[in-house]
Order: sequence, then C-alpha cells, then structure tokens
Amino acid sequence: MFELEAGIRYIGDRPEIEIMHGDPLISSSIIIEGEEIGGPSVVITIGIFTTLKANEWHTQDITLQSSRTQIKQFYEKDGKITINAGFSADGYTYEQKDNAFLSLKAEDIPR
Repeated sequence: MFELEAGIRYIGDRPEIEIMHGDPLISSSIIIEGEEIGGPSVVITIGIFTTLKANEWHTQDITLQSSRTQIKQFYEKDGKITINAGFSADGYTYEQKDNAFLSLKAEDIPR
C-alpha cells in the first residue's frame, strides 16, 4: 500500500478563491507498464464548494491499495503514481488544468 499526502495551493492575486469539485477533490492511481492497477478511481461528481486561501495548502490523505506483487512490479517496471486535482473556479481556464496534475515515477519514491 502507498500512503501519500497530496495538496493544492491557490497562488493568485485575491486573498481567497472558491473552487467547485467532486468527492474526492484529489484522485490518484498506480500505473505499471501503461496499465492502471486497481481500476479507475471513482470521483462522485457532486458540487462541493471549498474555499482556498492565498498561499495556504489544502491537503488530502491518499491511500492506494496494492498487493506486495504489485509493489514489487511498480519498482521493477518503473511504474508511476498519478495525482489529479479536478475542480473548476472563476477565472481558471481549461489550459491551466495541466497544472493540477502530477506524476511520480518509481525512482522518485523511496522504498
């Protein structure tokens, strides 16, 4: 099992901004040899509003279930963990959504 703490931070000009998102705000998956392990993550697409204050982190604990074999394959086959914050907000353009995505390679994650 992998346990992570993921977060997003608002760095705009206003003191705070309200975002709308599903549940959970931050989703993640394990990918080995281009294949997602454990199936796609489920995001319930209900409209939750969260206020992000300027330069303060909004964090979420993430647990990715995996077997010992999958963890071994993850490191042997240079797997990756993807993390995505899916949300919308006033003034936030579609092109900026690439900034809400992070990919961690096996070599970057300590065993």
